[in-house]
Amino acid sequence: MTNPTPKGDQLVLARVFEHDVPANIAMGMLRANGIPCILDHEIVSNVFGIQLTPCDGIRLMVRRRDLPVALKLLRECDD
Repeated sequence: MTNPTPKGDQLVLARVFEHDVPANIAMGMLRANGIPCILDHEIVSNVFGIQLTPCDGIRLMVRRRDLPVALKLLRECDD
C-alpha cells in the first residue's frame, strides 16, 4: 500500500491559459519566485497547433500550499 500525497503537496489548478506562450511566462515567473509548478496539456497545444478553449486549455498547476502566493503573484502580473 502506498502513502497518499500529503494534502499540502497535492497539485491544484492555479490558472488556465489558451496559449502556451503566456502559460510558459507565468510558469517561469512562479518558478523564479520559488514556487514549483507544471503545465498540464501543453503538449496538445504544441503538437497539434490548435487553439484550446479555456476549459480544455493549458492548466498551470501548483502545490496546494503554494496556491495563495501563486494567485497573488499571477494577479500582480495581470495589473
